[in-house]
Amino acid sequence: QLRSFYAERRTGGRRETSEDSPEMERMWRSSRFEGASFIFRADWKVPFSGILEVDFVQTTKPEVDERPRTAHAGDLDPFDEVLNRLQDPEASDRDKILALRQHSNKHLFTCKQISTALEHITDSDFRAEVFVIAYSRTRDWHGLTTVLLTLSMAETHTLHRRLGLVNLFDDVMAVGFYRVDLSRTAGRVLMDG
Repeated sequence: QLRSFYAERRTGGRRETSEDSPEMERMWRSSRFEGASFIFRADWKVPFSGILEVDFVQTTKPEVDERPRTAHAGDLDPFDEVLNRLQDPEASDRDKILALRQHSNKHLFTCKQISTALEHITDSDFRAEVFVIAYSRTRDWHGLTTVLLTLSMAETHTLHRRLGLVNLFDDVMAVGFYRVDLSRTAGRVLMDG
């Protein structure tokens, strides 16, 4: 649904603001231009120079019947290759993230695999990056709520900024305590259902 929304509007023309199109705010997060935070506006013109940074959040999830690719008889399971890298004492957290990202280009994850990856990564920013990588590439994605509970408060705040509170909320797995800032649009959208 959001994929078709975005595809229909990518050819140019007027840019939607988050007020016009809250769906877009769900996909383009943490926008920074030349190091300063900004929000895309309808009249913003793409400059010819400068550094633009954004997190793109794929909000669609794998279909229920989509399965992680499995190895052929005698082959190493694709995640086992990643696991070998994760367990390598010589590998840096950056190398481990690269292995996970490369795996995510061709394969889906399970929540168990994501939890295993988190056990082998110590840096808080890289642990949040594991979740970002897995966010739209996890077959049993309802379980991501449980994985989220294993992260530190700082890591969770990073994910709120990078993925968005509304994107992280799963109404199927919503049991828990919430402290929501209703002065922020995301908090109101979350509580308005």
